[in-house]
Amino acid sequence: MKAILAAKNISQSFGKLRVLDNISFKVERGEFIAIVGPLGCGKSTLFRILSGLLEPSRGEVFSGEKISIVFQKSNLMPWRTLAQNISLPLEVKRLPKEQITREVKQILKFIKLGTFTDSFPNQLSQGMKQLVAIARSIVSGAQILIWDEPFASLDPLTREKMNQEVLRLSTLGKKTIILTTHSVEEAVFLADKVIVLSKRPARVKTIIPINIPRPRKITPALEKKIRENIDEF
Repeated sequence: MKAILAAKNISQSFGKLRVLDNISFKVERGEFIAIVGPLGCGKSTLFRILSGLLEPSRGEVFSGEKISIVFQKSNLMPWRTLAQNISLPLEVKRLPKEQITREVKQILKFIKLGTFTDSFPNQLSQGMKQLVAIARSIVSGAQILIWDEPFASLDPLTREKMNQEVLRLSTLGKKTIILTTHSVEEAVFLADKVIVLSKRPARVKTIIPINIPRPRKITPALEKKIRENIDEF
């Protein structure tokens, strides 16, 4: 199967600081990939390169599909309601208003936030705002969704709930998803494959397939296997 996205020999330096070192991997269409590694290893830098926001010092990223991104902060427009924030990429595509209304209504129902349609971001919890940002990326029409630790700031209970919602959302449209995360539990729970990075300058230490049917429970053995490959997590 031809990869929908491929990183080839990616290296990144900022002055004398070497952050990424010769990173290569492929992502197949429809895969959910999690990228994990120790704090400060360069996950967010790799996210920016994969998203096209940063040109690597060396190497290339190959992708022929549209990419939608979600940052650690939701970046919702405070003057737009929840529905208006989700509809933004549909408006950019100049879709008919009736179609926009229908699609936004469907996604709001799916993420169980239909009663907050006319609410503004400052009226939502942090978890809800991140869920709206993810929903917006899904309705954008992009086939590749790249998310940079979207739930890093949430408490463990809310984060677990959001992970459940992400699993449901990931079934819509057979999207290809790349998630950077500091949480091994999150990576195992969500991903089809986990890419483990070394400490800085980051290299790919190993790639671990998660062959557990969904809904899944994290086995201690699998979590231990991933943690053993992470430097100073």
